[in-house]
Formats: sequence, structure tokens, C-alpha cells
Amino acid sequence: MSKFHIIEGNGAGTGRKYFQVFIGGKAVGNPCLTREDAEGLIKLFEQREAEALAEREAEQQKPAGPSLRM
Repeated sequence: MSKFHIIEGNGAGTGRKYFQVFIGGKAVGNPCLTREDAEGLIKLFEQREAEALAEREAEQQKPAGPSLRM
């Protein structure tokens, strides 16, 4: 299950539908006007998260610098 989800709602006073993206229980970004835009935003967040995870793993794989033993 993804930690990202979309909640559909109606804009106050406008009567237009909007689609708000949430990470966990926190709204992120501005509401999207279409579900496709909201799903695209989630894909972008998932891609960035995967890239950050790969970068962290690459950092952990680097050998430690030379030791300064005397």
C-alpha cells in the first residue's frame, strides 16, 4: 500500500471538484483539478523517493576513507 493517496472534494464556493494529494495524513501541494494530474504528482513523488533511496544506498556502499592509524 502506498503512503500517497488522493482525496476528492468540492471547492468551497466554486462547486468545482478538486483532487488533493496526501502523504500519510498530510496534504501536499495545491489541489489538482483532475485525477490524472493528482496521479501524476504521486508518480513524481514516488520517483523522487526511489531516487533518494538509491542515493542513500550508494552512499552506504562507498568504502570508508583512508584510515589515519599511527
